[in-house]
Amino acid sequence: MEHKKGCSGTPLESVLTERDWLFRSKPFRHVTAQEVFVPDFYSNLESAFRSIMRKGLSEQPDNHRFSRNMRKYDAYGYCFQNGECGPFEIFFEQQWHDVFVRLFNTTSSGDLEVCLHHHSIGGASGNAHNDLNDSWYPEKKDGAITVATNVHIHPSNPPKPGENQRLVMRSIAILFYLNNPVWQRGDGGETGLYTYRDQPIDQPDRAVPPRNNSLLAFECTPYSYHSFISNVSQPRNSLIMWIHRNFKETCDAWGEENIIWWHK
Repeated sequence: MEHKKGCSGTPLESVLTERDWLFRSKPFRHVTAQEVFVPDFYSNLESAFRSIMRKGLSEQPDNHRFSRNMRKYDAYGYCFQNGECGPFEIFFEQQWHDVFVRLFNTTSSGDLEVCLHHHSIGGASGNAHNDLNDSWYPEKKDGAITVATNVHIHPSNPPKPGENQRLVMRSIAILFYLNNPVWQRGDGGETGLYTYRDQPIDQPDRAVPPRNNSLLAFECTPYSYHSFISNVSQPRNSLIMWIHRNFKETCDAWGEENIIWWHK
C-alpha cells in the first residue's frame, strides 16, 4: 500500500499540541512526549480504537480483528487494511514520518509498518530486544510512502522466486499509548528501557508508563534494549510504528554483524 504526502487531508500542525518533547540519552537515545494530540483528535483516535476492539479478540490469526498473530509475544495485534485507517491515517503520512527522521538525524527508505497492540490483564513480560531487524517490502514508485499491510510485527518473509522485493531494516520505533485506564504506579504495562540485554525485565533503567495520548520513540540500534513489562492490574493498548532505512546505510551505521535476522 502506497501513500502520498498529505493524503489524509489533515495537516499535522493542526492536531499536534505545543507541549515539549523530552530527549534523553540514557540508557539509550529516546524521546517521550505527553498530550501529543489536541483533545478532539485524540478522542477520534480512541473512538476508532474502541470500534476495532468491539469486533472481539481471536486466538488465531485474523486480518479483521485483534488476534494472536505475534510469535513469542503475549499480546493481540491488529494490522490496518487498505482504506480502513480512519484517523489513524495520520501515522502513515509523510509529515509524521519526517518529524522522526529529522528528530533522530537518520535516513529512511520510506517504508512503514503501523499496527495496534492489546495486552489483556496479566500479559507476560517480554524479553529485552533492540528491534534492529530485517524486513522485506515490494518495489515502489519514487516519492511514495510504502506501508506494510496484512502482516504483523515484521514483513520478514524473504521473497519467493520471481517476486521483486527490497531488503530494508528497522530504523526508528514509535509507541503511542491510547485507550488505557488511568495509569497508577504498580499497575505495570510500562515499556522498560535497558542498558544490557540480560537485565531483569522488572529492573529497567527507565520505565515509560502507558499514559494515554503519550509516546515513546527511539532509533533502532544495537543498544536500544527495551521490553513490555507485565500489566498486572489493567489492560494496555498502544499503536506501534516502525520507520525503515536502506540495508547498506544500516550496515554502514551499525555493522552487518549487529543486525538481528529473523530467520537466523
